[in-house]
Amino acid sequence: MAINRLIIAETLQKIGKPGVAGIALLAFSLSLVFSMLLPSWQEFHQLKKAANLSPDEDPAAAELQAFYKNFPLYTQAPESLSHLYIAAKQHNVRITRGQYALAHDVESGMLRYRVALPVQGTYGQIREFVATALQMIPTLALDEISFERPQISTTRVDARISFILYLKPGG
Repeated sequence: MAINRLIIAETLQKIGKPGVAGIALLAFSLSLVFSMLLPSWQEFHQLKKAANLSPDEDPAAAELQAFYKNFPLYTQAPESLSHLYIAAKQHNVRITRGQYALAHDVESGMLRYRVALPVQGTYGQIREFVATALQMIPTLALDEISFERPQISTTRVDARISFILYLKPGG
């Protein structure tokens, strides 16, 4: 035993204080892994068993599939877009004409319906219109907005707003 203590003392002397600190940190890290991560890993597997999921089934894929179910179908686009005009009327915003373009996002499989609207109103009215539209249509995203005041003396603002409405393909 005296030889073992001698070997340990020589080794500690060779590695110095930084080496001893490194070994202590390594031991501390390993104790954290076993005390914190191991119970979480066990709890995860228990929850997975409780949910009757097979080991091959990916819970993230199931969540993603449930997420996509919340999107309206392509055939429901007119109904969704009617909320834009309701919001515009509610906030006294005038829509002069709209441009619509449909694109298919290959990566997600979703349809993107770009809606470009030139609108007129006060800055506050247009801001409230955008906020209401985004609240009324959860799958609508504000893509771009630009403002222009034709005359400094007026409160009327001309704005160009570009929304993207995300839809599921199908009928």
